[in-house]
Amino acid sequence: MSARRLAILGVLVVAAAALVLLVEAPVRRTGEEAVSGPRLVRIPPDAVDGIELTIGEHRVAAERVDGGWTSGGRPASPALADALEDLLRTLTTLRAVDRFKPRDGASFGLEPVPRARIVLRSRRGPVRILLGELNGARSAVYARRDGTPHVWLVGLYLVSAMERVVYFAQGGTPSPAAS
Repeated sequence: MSARRLAILGVLVVAAAALVLLVEAPVRRTGEEAVSGPRLVRIPPDAVDGIELTIGEHRVAAERVDGGWTSGGRPASPALADALEDLLRTLTTLRAVDRFKPRDGASFGLEPVPRARIVLRSRRGPVRILLGELNGARSAVYARRDGTPHVWLVGLYLVSAMERVVYFAQGGTPSPAAS
């Protein structure tokens, strides 16, 4: 091998080593980062001034006043305020597992009376979300945002966050283990 070819080979080896050191490996996304479906709600959490939640016969209305939550004209308990923030965080980061455009909402439990209803109030106006039946595997729930023809399939943790708000609004107390 000639000295010239050996020098070129040496330069290529040094360049390849530099690239290996300089180029970062792709970051593996996990948890919420790995979900890439469409968003049900496109509003920043801090823009929400009020939440109305109805599950069956249970109704909770809360407003954000001076950075804190009130419900029924009184300051919300710490547990209720935490549950409201959790619901709001869930709604604003929620990504649908699937989205489709059905002919009607009755097949999904959205019509004539939905199983649950959420209204988020902000300066932009209200965002209304209807929740229907569970999917066949009972692992997700059908949802529809007012004003759109689409039905979203979203995880059951949304229902869990809603039930937590209702529980604490009715005077439930957090367990010592949760503290």
